[in-house]
Amino acid sequence: MAGIGERLKPLTLSCPKALIKVNEQCILDYALDEVKGTNINEVILIISSQHKEFFDKYLRDNYSRFSDLTFHIRIQEEAFGNGDALLKAADLLGNEPFIFRFVDDLLISDKSVLGYLSDLYDDYQSPIFVLIRVPQGDVSRYGVVAVQEKDSAKNIYRIIEFIEKPKPEKVPSNLIFVGGGVMTYKIIEQLLKLQNSDREVKDGLPITDAFVSYLKEKGVIYGWEFLGKRLDCGTLEGLEVAEKYLANI
Repeated sequence: MAGIGERLKPLTLSCPKALIKVNEQCILDYALDEVKGTNINEVILIISSQHKEFFDKYLRDNYSRFSDLTFHIRIQEEAFGNGDALLKAADLLGNEPFIFRFVDDLLISDKSVLGYLSDLYDDYQSPIFVLIRVPQGDVSRYGVVAVQEKDSAKNIYRIIEFIEKPKPEKVPSNLIFVGGGVMTYKIIEQLLKLQNSDREVKDGLPITDAFVSYLKEKGVIYGWEFLGKRLDCGTLEGLEVAEKYLANI
């Protein structure tokens, strides 16, 4: 959550993006509510240094609501990509599998998305990410995956390639990577390798660079096609859509 929320200005001039309210709840609340009913008991919030006081206050104000969770805060000093942000938590993650979430993607379904992901990891014992389908004409705006069907009954695919914003003629599918997923320490290892390499840096250290490296080393990654409702709260227009949708369910 360390981004400054450029696309949500002027709202983010006085409040971190994750603490903006949608239908009377902070965006962050929706992700934390997904933890209920799972075996997750620790949460790491990766934030910007300029927002620490906001999140300290949020945790104080919501202590009773999330009293069964232990929270840690990690600071990303510079906006250097979501992979770099994830490395700020590496000391706490150890070699255990963990779930990560981009909280501005609200994923609405009958069962907690984190619960689904946890169960799927138990079945497949490999990284597994949330995928959704978008209209073919919109695919080039996103990180897209090429897949092989694995289990149609569970909407599970084996991911064979990640492509960031492909040209329309090179789009392998209309499945895009959103929201988060389950990672293992092997992905952290890939991020550390990339961080210490002499590669050309354009957009900092994106998580997807680690996925690409992992697949090249014959790593196995699965994708779960999410069939619920995804609400993108990363833009003012998206917030308006989310407000209306959540107010009517």
